[in-house]
Amino acid sequence: MYKKLILLGTIMIISFGNAEEQIKVKNQVINPNEQVQCFLQMLSSTNLLERQKLFPDGITSEFVLKAKLNDFKEESGGNSEFIAQLLFFKVNANNEMEKLLPLYIMEQLNISKTDQYAGIIPYIGTTNDVMKAEIYEWLENIDYDQKKHSYQFNHYKNLIQKNMYTKNMELVKYMYTTSPESALSTFANINFSKYKAKSLMDKTKYSDKSKTIKVLADNTEWWIQLYILELMSQKPKLIVPEIIKEFELSNNYIVSNMVQKIQNEQINFE
Repeated sequence: MYKKLILLGTIMIISFGNAEEQIKVKNQVINPNEQVQCFLQMLSSTNLLERQKLFPDGITSEFVLKAKLNDFKEESGGNSEFIAQLLFFKVNANNEMEKLLPLYIMEQLNISKTDQYAGIIPYIGTTNDVMKAEIYEWLENIDYDQKKHSYQFNHYKNLIQKNMYTKNMELVKYMYTTSPESALSTFANINFSKYKAKSLMDKTKYSDKSKTIKVLADNTEWWIQLYILELMSQKPKLIVPEIIKEFELSNNYIVSNMVQKIQNEQINFE
């Protein structure tokens, strides 16, 4: 979960944690800011002379760099918009230096997890596979708790409680794809009492996941059904045709899509 980048002679260690966030669903296409993208391109150049053009007075201290970064952050429209520009740059990176630059910049500007969420989650529904992979990786770095050795999605609670996730079910997909147990736990703690949530999660601790599926299969909550389907999708040997057929009747968009995905995968496998 750590990255290194050497720039201006300094080694930066970059890590992420958890944060609260406010998310607004936007157009899922990032419009590149030409000036910002040009600046990032020059800053990440392996050509020293090219980078020096950014500092005509010859001063390349971190203080001067931070000032320039802040200028271009404002040019983008603020922290969250700047994050979107960094994401666009990372997606279109041509080398390792370009890929690592956004992480270095976030550390230099001390951009909060809140702004990172606000900057990238609105684009999680993109149909661009490369961008989606970058978004997943970015969120995974933020959501992974190294002390607990697990993904923590508690910061999405406000979003889920307000049912804003229904406007962007791709966030729910990300949660279940990344960590089915953590996603289930998040929804359980929102929808159930503390006792009932614990009872539910205890049923996920069987080493034999087929037993977990069996004891949870009668639940009608879509977020429990999605957990079961994700287990089946990740390990096809766990697929139970009768359960798949039953879940076909779900009126939840993401559950019905997952059922279709599993059925298609079975057809392709055969």
